[in-house]
Amino acid sequence: MHIRSIMMGILVVSITLAGCNTNLEAADDDPNATTNETNEAANDKQPNEAAGTSSESNVEQSHNDDNSAANESNRNNDDNSSKQRSIPDELEKHTFNTSEEAANYMEGYRNIKQTNIDLGFGIEGSRDAGAGHQYISWNEGRWFIGLDYPTDTQYVTEKYPNNTALAKQMVSYLESHYLPAPQGKGVIKVRGFKDSPQVKIQWQVDKVVYEINSDKNNPIEAIQKAIDAGKSL
Repeated sequence: MHIRSIMMGILVVSITLAGCNTNLEAADDDPNATTNETNEAANDKQPNEAAGTSSESNVEQSHNDDNSAANESNRNNDDNSSKQRSIPDELEKHTFNTSEEAANYMEGYRNIKQTNIDLGFGIEGSRDAGAGHQYISWNEGRWFIGLDYPTDTQYVTEKYPNNTALAKQMVSYLESHYLPAPQGKGVIKVRGFKDSPQVKIQWQVDKVVYEINSDKNNPIEAIQKAIDAGKSL
């Protein structure tokens, strides 16, 4: 009986050990267990990766938005700077209560009806003289342009000593460079005296008269400033 009990105990232990080994082998051979573990790890990782991707995307979008805003600001600054550069320092603005008052402020506007000098490009002008002055004047659109030179050449400006040559040069220049279009009228007056050279340009826009004065003895330069101002106003 004692021997039989011992044998039975050994048998029970053997069966138990065999069952444990079987479970261990089944666990090693079960692909689902590995897959489940992999899926669980992936699931744990995905929220973090998604969060990282979303954060990077938001940072990139914010960076692009900042660049777009900066570029737009730079363009606006460039436009404003360009506009400011186009308005000459010499430009004056005179504002009146009525357009009639503005028109009365203009100096020396005339419609030239009698002409006796060909200035080229289909422009006819008037030449006149008296009391030590010689004048050439003409109209271009709503503009009156007049040159006042001394009859004595010793008093004439050095840069533009010939008023006829200067008048023709101005007409040629204005064929491809366009003065501001005044709503009322415009005047260019050139004084060619050596001791007191002057260029005065005025043009009327409703109740406002814009004016440029220069004593640099360079009418073409003054006209170019008026053209630039007209584009920027």
